[in-house]
Amino acid sequence: MRAGHRKTRTGCTQCKRRRVKCDEAKPTCQNCHRNDLSCSLDFLTPLTSLSRHNRKPSYQQEPKAKRRKLIKMYPLSTHLIPSLSPTNFSPQTNELLHHYTTTLYKTLSIERSRSVWRIEMPLLGIAHPFVLSGLLSLSALHLSSLIPSRRRELLNFAVSQECAALPSFRAHMANPSPHTIDAVFTFAGNAIYYAMASPRDMYGAGTGEESQQWQADRCRLPSRNDEYAHWFIMMRGLMAFLSKNWAGIVKGPFAPLLQGDAGPVYAELNPDDGELVKLERLFEFGSESESLSLSSLPQPSESVPSEGLPISQPQPQPLLRPTPSFSSPSSSPHPHQQTYTLALLELRRVSALPFSPNRTICAQTAAHMWPGSVNQDFIELIYERDERALVLLAHYCVLLKRVDHVWYLKGLGEGLLRNIWGVLGREGRSWIGWAVERVLGGMAGWEGVLRE
Repeated sequence: MRAGHRKTRTGCTQCKRRRVKCDEAKPTCQNCHRNDLSCSLDFLTPLTSLSRHNRKPSYQQEPKAKRRKLIKMYPLSTHLIPSLSPTNFSPQTNELLHHYTTTLYKTLSIERSRSVWRIEMPLLGIAHPFVLSGLLSLSALHLSSLIPSRRRELLNFAVSQECAALPSFRAHMANPSPHTIDAVFTFAGNAIYYAMASPRDMYGAGTGEESQQWQADRCRLPSRNDEYAHWFIMMRGLMAFLSKNWAGIVKGPFAPLLQGDAGPVYAELNPDDGELVKLERLFEFGSESESLSLSSLPQPSESVPSEGLPISQPQPQPLLRPTPSFSSPSSSPHPHQQTYTLALLELRRVSALPFSPNRTICAQTAAHMWPGSVNQDFIELIYERDERALVLLAHYCVLLKRVDHVWYLKGLGEGLLRNIWGVLGREGRSWIGWAVERVLGGMAGWEGVLRE
């Protein structure tokens, strides 16, 4: 026979739902305490000064082992508190930092290395204010292309942040240390995106002569005495800094970007390599003439195999970087022949990287690599507006066109090719017909636009 008990109507809600006897102990009944439930009687207990003193906080009711584990997982870091104070972060900077960590970083990275942009770079920004200013500047520049109504406001903010960061960046760039090389590398890389994306009215609007002097065309040809830093030259500086500090940078947060072998590069896998190979004839100097004319060169269709011989397809061979020659200039028919040849070989190699079997380099990354791989002699030829060097630069515009969908590269290849066309003579233009076809959709009706 079931033992009887005194019924009560004042038990806790949890015991009533479970249909068990409640001892009505306060602040929590024994049943709720034993089953680790939140007892409704707890809310009915008045919080007198004595009860506040005797009552244990909820975190003290947890097992000690669990509390120790939580402390190890989330250690207190008091040195971060001043850096996150409201005096350093305004609603505008919060908006731009949020935009960077949720949207912008995806446009600058590939899947396997996105954590570097989303996590590591903002952390470097917390430790180095000039890095954070660079990230905010780039974020404002990207957001200005998405919100036309706030374009001028965001461009002004981008310029102010970039200008504020430059003195610190230049100081650390001149005297890098193991503690700052990652920060310098971050800012220098993002500054290239900034230069490639900057519109003509970046530093102000207007049509007067005074406003024109503050405007810079991102599609202009590099010049020796450029008032504004040119992205092509900035890429060379970044690669030089990386080469000089490789041992330290490759061990830091950028390891996912720098580790990994692209494997052998087969130029034949690039569908455009045949057009680049044709440029080799441009550098076949003879004692009689150095003309750029195509009229004296045989066309590919004129090459016919001997009758009766089987036509065999050669096996693809990996494209190798040649060892630079240190022979005297007199041993070469032309003083710049080796400079041209190395630049063309690098252009073929970089253009073929996205088609390599390993596929570790995407087209967007490849578009940044050629400017950093050419030597200073080639840059000097561009400064001097050497036609052969400009022909190679025009074919690099095809590589830029491949990634024209990326926001900071949009229109860059087209604009650069138009400026090259305007500098080249008739003979030089005859060598870039294919590049014009690929980048600008053909020359029909376009020459008239240039003449205007």
